[in-house]
Amino acid sequence: MIWLIFIAILILFRILRPWIPSTILLDWFRTQRDPKWGLWATLVGAAYFGIAYGCTVLIDHGSPEWLHLIVLIAICQGFRFIFHGLRLYLQLCSARREERRAARRSEG
Repeated sequence: MIWLIFIAILILFRILRPWIPSTILLDWFRTQRDPKWGLWATLVGAAYFGIAYGCTVLIDHGSPEWLHLIVLIAICQGFRFIFHGLRLYLQLCSARREERRAARRSEG
């Protein structure tokens, strides 16, 4: 039963992937050639953690309990953006470093 649910979620995600805003934004960050966009992705992740914190404050002050769902989604998306942003930044910095090394070898 769990496998059927897992497969259904995978199929649904594959169908809905082009319209999920966070996935569109991460794809856009991946296509950029400048390492600074990796840092912007981490800042978006920090904003998601701010949303999660704000929802927990609202929950503590008597807001509806369904905001826990928003907290979970925001935390997952925050980690996703932070890890992807750091990976993109490190990957693009190492590519730039290799380009500089190749340029130095060709000059000298």
